Amino acid sequence: MDNSQNIPSISQRKLPTVLLIIFFSTIFLVIGVALGRFLFSPTSPASVSAVPTPVVSVPSTIPTVDPTANWKTYKNEIGNFEIKLPAEWTASESTQITDIYEIKLSSTEKRWEGKSMQLTKGYQVPPNIRITILNNPQNLTVKEFINAEYQKRVEESKKNNTAPPVANLAESKNAKEVIINGTSGFASTFFGGDRAGYVVYFPNTTNKKIISVTFDYSNPNNPWHDQDFKLYNQILSTFKFTEKESIGEAKQALITYFDLLNEGKYSEAVRYHGSGYKYLIDWNADIPKEDYALLLETSCKRQVKCYKVLKITKEEAASPREFKFLVQFQNNDGSLFKRGPCCGATEAEMPIQTEFEFLVKKINGDYKIMTQLIYVP
Repeated sequence: MDNSQNIPSISQRKLPTVLLIIFFSTIFLVIGVALGRFLFSPTSPASVSAVPTPVVSVPSTIPTVDPTANWKTYKNEIGNFEIKLPAEWTASESTQITDIYEIKLSSTEKRWEGKSMQLTKGYQVPPNIRITILNNPQNLTVKEFINAEYQKRVEESKKNNTAPPVANLAESKNAKEVIINGTSGFASTFFGGDRAGYVVYFPNTTNKKIISVTFDYSNPNNPWHDQDFKLYNQILSTFKFTEKESIGEAKQALITYFDLLNEGKYSEAVRYHGSGYKYLIDWNADIPKEDYALLLETSCKRQVKCYKVLKITKEEAASPREFKFLVQFQNNDGSLFKRGPCCGATEAEMPIQTEFEFLVKKINGDYKIMTQLIYVP
């Protein structure tokens, strides 16, 4: 029996396997091509990550420009202060009225020109600042001073049957202690009638005055309010007292004067000598009156004590150009100098003195010691 027709040949048995191999090879090829295009495409993540990202260096701090750097400086010797102003601003000083002295700082800007009067009605006045110098003989704190002034006005209104003051600025809900440009102050706001504004008080205990810096505005809805208030704060930020610098310079001049005398540098001491030479000439008639250095030298050796300053126990600005100091001197061994009774007097009649008052005056930019040297017979 012939069964050869029912048995497939070897080639027939391998055909399905070959087809499977071809099929899967084709699939793998297609996938490989697609994957290659994806990975090496210019927009693929792999290719993007391969391109180095440029590093931009950002400065850690951005320099700020001081808007007041080129402003002009207004100085006032009565209040011993200075403040900076924009170029278009002016300062006009009033005459002294009782215990108040005023300076008006104002802009020359004509902001309403060419604009509708309906828009600018009530706002034509350019921004202005009032600086008031108030005498404070008792050296009260700002709050004490404001309270005292308020009570005084209340009493005056009762006496004269007039309207009482609108508000006590010391008790305003916005009142607070502030520090501006290193200077301690007291800030408040006021509203009343047709006036409103901001005010900062600066106490000056050295010359017993209080300086108030006020920004008035008619209405917070003023279209220039925010702009003007920003400018006010910029101007206010430049306020500073100057007598601290002056009194420090005067004190240093006093110390230097006695240092030079004690060290025998009489020619240099002449620069600071301001008490005149007549009394030195009277004491030393044998010395040429025009030889100031020799007059000082002779007097230090014959009549006066030219010791160095040990301590200044009190200092005061008597005026913008005059400064008073209470001084202790030291003997050459460093001990406290004491001047005893003179000319047969007892200690009860002429107590021992250890502190001496000296006046220093600023004349043409130089500090002169105006008090005579300490006479010891």
